[in-house]
Amino acid sequence: MKLFRWKGFRIRKRHKGAPARFVFYLMLPVLAVTGFLEYMMISQGQTSPIILGSTMFSGFILSGIVAYLLLYFPLYNYYKRLLHKRKLAKMIISRRLFVEVAKTGKNAKGKKTVYFPKIFYQHKKGYIYVRFPLDLGPFQSKFNELAGELEEAFYCDMLEAQREEDYICYKLLYDIEKKRMNIKDLEVKDYILELMQGVAWEINKTPHALIAGGTGGGKTYFILSLLKALIPLGALIDVCDPKKADLLDLGDLPFFKDHVFFGGGILSCLATNVEEMNARYEAMKASPNYKTGKNYAAFGFKPKFIVVDEWPAYYSSLDTKERKRAMQLLNQIILMGRQSGYFLILGMQRPDAKYIDGALRDSFGLRVTLGKMSQQGYKMMFDSTIKSLFNKPIKGRGYADVGTEQVQEFYSPFVDSDFDFMEEFAKYPEQEVA
Repeated sequence: MKLFRWKGFRIRKRHKGAPARFVFYLMLPVLAVTGFLEYMMISQGQTSPIILGSTMFSGFILSGIVAYLLLYFPLYNYYKRLLHKRKLAKMIISRRLFVEVAKTGKNAKGKKTVYFPKIFYQHKKGYIYVRFPLDLGPFQSKFNELAGELEEAFYCDMLEAQREEDYICYKLLYDIEKKRMNIKDLEVKDYILELMQGVAWEINKTPHALIAGGTGGGKTYFILSLLKALIPLGALIDVCDPKKADLLDLGDLPFFKDHVFFGGGILSCLATNVEEMNARYEAMKASPNYKTGKNYAAFGFKPKFIVVDEWPAYYSSLDTKERKRAMQLLNQIILMGRQSGYFLILGMQRPDAKYIDGALRDSFGLRVTLGKMSQQGYKMMFDSTIKSLFNKPIKGRGYADVGTEQVQEFYSPFVDSDFDFMEEFAKYPEQEVA
């Protein structure tokens, strides 16, 4: 056990005015030079109000520009940390999370602070740590209930509340947009696909992906990004597009020839994959090298991905008998596909229970939302979360759970304006038979 562990900067009352003082200090050198010029002009008899006034005004404007440039370039991060400290100081003061008593003694006036909570702020490697005391003080219960408020106040993602000796430490992910990956860097290594720095989908351990998002949120681009990463893996891929929209165009490419389905072909696609999946199971069990726990890769089989975009639109188009059949096939792939290497990627605008029930929804290892979504939609997608999830007007931004039951802010891989998915996919020959 360490005798001393740095917990960060302790929040004091003075931090309430720290940002304003810092801006003043940045402006001070220019203001000082301006003042000196004014003094020299007056001492030389140049006392024209217009000249003096314009010099003073110009100095003030110049000092403001200098301060702005310094704040929003080299000193931006430092200034943001001062703002965070100010928010914490204002919270303590405005909510009166301290204890004062009247001063005693002869001629004593006013009050003195006898308890000011030991709250610490730390910024480290892209994370913010805020520690509140568990000292059995008068405000301990309030300190245990600040997760959601801190997340909204700092406009970043709360990862977890860690219990430490004498403290509760809130860990927030800061500057998460900087962790966004470029589409050109997306690749699968050892069946692990890193979707963003620190966010990876372990395909074999947490199979199947559920992707939700409204129109214009980036859902289709994210699905195409997944395909871009999976094809070099040697994966076999079937694509179902009930709306005959963006994904239908893939059928014109050699790799996707006879592997893009719509209308009645979607049900046949699902049925064929279930048959192939069961046949693969039998082949694995018949192998002399069969051993309980081994998956498809140990027997030389390639992974197979079945992409179904706009599942609710397809499901709604079916009659009662077809719906029952489609749901049975979906269940079999989700519940049995992991060991045999059959994986489902399901896209929809909102995961309503009438299209996919909660138990089945929870079986998806990767769950991603993109674009604007209602609180009800977030609750359906991440049923176990108690986080306060909110929207930002950024395409490709949302939330993700990679099978850890920790929901965190997420940015899909950035697609450059000159990147062409069709051109990328055209490089690959026809798929081999499963």
